Parts: sequence; structure tokens; C-alpha cells
Amino acid sequence: MSRFSLSLYNRILWLLNRVESLVSNIWSVTLGQLIFVKILGIRDATVEVATMKFVRQRTAIPIPRVLTVNSLIINGKRILKITGTPY
Repeated sequence: MSRFSLSLYNRILWLLNRVESLVSNIWSVTLGQLIFVKILGIRDATVEVATMKFVRQRTAIPIPRVLTVNSLIINGKRILKITGTPY
């Protein structure tokens, strides 16, 4: 690779990092206080949801409620949207 292409590559990485940081900051101030996104591995999301419901019904531990489970698998991971835990 030439020096120019490495420099361009580093600038693109820097810009992507800044955009990710900005989105993260905006999310944490707005909807991030109410909705959380949990990224699961390869395992089945139904087990995770059932466990959360079981613990919430049988204990006094504050467990978040499940809003949606994406059936999409992105890079081998499932996405689970949950409410925030009550304080």
C-alpha cells in the first residue's frame, strides 16, 4: 500500500470512530435511558427471554422487560431490545 492510501485508511477509521462516539453519546442521553439493546451470541434468544421472565416472576430482583427479539441474525448474533431496569 502506498503512504497516501494508508493515510486515507487511518482518516476513515478516525472518522468512523468519531461518528460511533457521537451516536453513542446521543443514544445514552435520549432513548438509551429507557431502552437497552442486548446482543446475544449464537445461542437461542428464547432461552434468554424465558430466563428473564422466570427470574422476574419469582424474585424481587429488578429484571428488565423484553420489548422485541429480532429474528435477524447479524454477523451470527441476535439482537434483543429490553427496557431499562427500575431503580
